[in-house]
Amino acid sequence: FTPPPFFTPPLAPGQVVLEAFTALSSCYKAHKHQADNGEKKGREYHYRQVLTSLETYLPDEFNAAYLRALGPLHGVGKETMEKLHELYRTGRLARYEKLANDPMMVALRDLKRVWGVGKVRAWELIEKHGVRSVEQLKARPSLVTKEGTKHYLAHFEELNTPFPRREVEQHEARVAELARRAHPRLRALATGSYRRGEQYCDDVDLVLWIEPAAAGAPALGMGPDPNPRSSAESSSAESESSDPLSRDDYTRVIELLLPVLKASGYLVHELTGMGGFGNPDGTHTTHMGIVRLGPDTQHRRIDIKVYPSATISAAILHFTGSAQFNRFLSRAARELGYYLSSDGLFKLPPNHPTRAPRPPNLAPLRCPEERDIFDQLGLLYVEPTRRKDKSDVLLPDGTPFWSTKAGAAAGAAANTALR
Repeated sequence: FTPPPFFTPPLAPGQVVLEAFTALSSCYKAHKHQADNGEKKGREYHYRQVLTSLETYLPDEFNAAYLRALGPLHGVGKETMEKLHELYRTGRLARYEKLANDPMMVALRDLKRVWGVGKVRAWELIEKHGVRSVEQLKARPSLVTKEGTKHYLAHFEELNTPFPRREVEQHEARVAELARRAHPRLRALATGSYRRGEQYCDDVDLVLWIEPAAAGAPALGMGPDPNPRSSAESSSAESESSDPLSRDDYTRVIELLLPVLKASGYLVHELTGMGGFGNPDGTHTTHMGIVRLGPDTQHRRIDIKVYPSATISAAILHFTGSAQFNRFLSRAARELGYYLSSDGLFKLPPNHPTRAPRPPNLAPLRCPEERDIFDQLGLLYVEPTRRKDKSDVLLPDGTPFWSTKAGAAAGAAANTALR
């Protein structure tokens, strides 16, 4: 594994520099648990600080003089400056390449491609059992204890092969049909790289929600009552009990949907099961599994997430991505006095600290569509296919938010230093 040049000098896109330092930080993070003196942990934390500074102040294009001006920023010390100039001059980062090509790191990356094998388990397999590849893990099934991991290994090649977006469309249609069987008001939408317009996808990402019932409509599944009660309250209670989703009880969707997915033959294996990714009250709003469209088709991994209809636009926005776009859109929301997550858009109290958690008693703002979220923030709506990085977070006139004085308000002191 030899990474290609990050970019071609002399003029480099700032985004690629961020990717280089993100990769370097990830290498230290992967190693840090086995460092006795905490050195690797400290370096990983250091490069996360560097990334915060670079994300805010490094433009998409720059020159050597601009790099020299970055020195006063927090975390950008002498060694970091040397790495920045190395990237600018050569398009490479020797320290990252050394770490990335270390045999232990190569083994770690390979093993972490298996569902259910995280960093800690991968290091245990490497150091305790001498397993350094997926093929070696397959050959020692006694080391695989999770049922989901066993199923994943059995179809590893298929599950790690990208597939065309038209297949995602077929999965979306199939789940939508089966969801309506489980409950007529269930809706499904494919998100992730598919919704961003990528031609090939690694898995099927779906967001589900319950379409609200029309005002005055009878509860689903109920015929006319031949002996209606005189008490409207009692009648309402009966209607609600007959339809488990009459109150937009999205926490019940996974419970209702899984039996239908299994009975149809679409859901082949569960990765999480009903025992994983649960809520404190025992309900489940996330499910991961292995599916296929028919007996002669390839196995694919599916991620299903269920959200309430009142905030479904925020969930769709979040799970569409990209991760870079989401991060900078959420940071822009904070700068503008809001909190944005998959749970909704919230207006923060005046003088709320930028890095403080969202107050628990806030109610999400009403934003039925994704466009409403952008409008509420005073930003230009960006189509899913354009949501790539921070340069796609735009003001109404099309100016990138993070290139303006408003976007950089939090770094006034550093901007002064750069000038």
